[in-house]
Amino acid sequence: MSNQKEDTMRFRSIHISSLVIAILLLAASCTSTAPSPSDGELAATAAMQTLTAMGIFSTPEPIQPILSSTPSPTDTETLPTASPTWTPPMRTPTPTEDPQACTDLVTYGSDIDVSIPDGTEILPGASFEKIWRISNGGTCTWTTAYKLVFNHGDQMDGPSIQALPGIVEPNASVDLTIQLTSPSTPGTYQGFWKLRNDEGVYVKGPTGNDLRLWVEIVVPEP
Repeated sequence: MSNQKEDTMRFRSIHISSLVIAILLLAASCTSTAPSPSDGELAATAAMQTLTAMGIFSTPEPIQPILSSTPSPTDTETLPTASPTWTPPMRTPTPTEDPQACTDLVTYGSDIDVSIPDGTEILPGASFEKIWRISNGGTCTWTTAYKLVFNHGDQMDGPSIQALPGIVEPNASVDLTIQLTSPSTPGTYQGFWKLRNDEGVYVKGPTGNDLRLWVEIVVPEP
């Protein structure tokens, strides 16, 4: 009885092997004779179904997809955007007054015209001196860097620029003298000069405007 059972199993194994070989040959022949992918796929599928039905192969369990913990782009929260750093506006430094700075000012009295009052007659072509007496009414000390500068009008051969004769302290007075020559033609002539400090700025007078020193003469008819 045992020998009969072993013969039956051996026969079944040979039969199955022959069937598998036949199926594989059939699949290979279908693939070689019909190069169409669809025929080869059909033959392979039929062979696998037959082997599965005979219990030689089992249908594999479907593989469950592994869920990733990485969130999808749609699930990702939008990160807050950092606001730009606020920069305070630049402040222009305000100039501070120099406590050591001084002020320039000219004052004068009724004796400003020491010589040649306005309207003085001078013969044609005659030389003469014009003298003004002014006072240092500011806080700056006048030096020889301060200049008497011709401004406009009739210059009458007077200086274009002439330095002060010396140091003039605040509240002190000085006589400014210039040499002039009367024109040869009869008429009234008037020339103007200004005082300029060592920084090239005209010194102001009592009225707040630039000081103007002038001379006015009359050249009579012969």
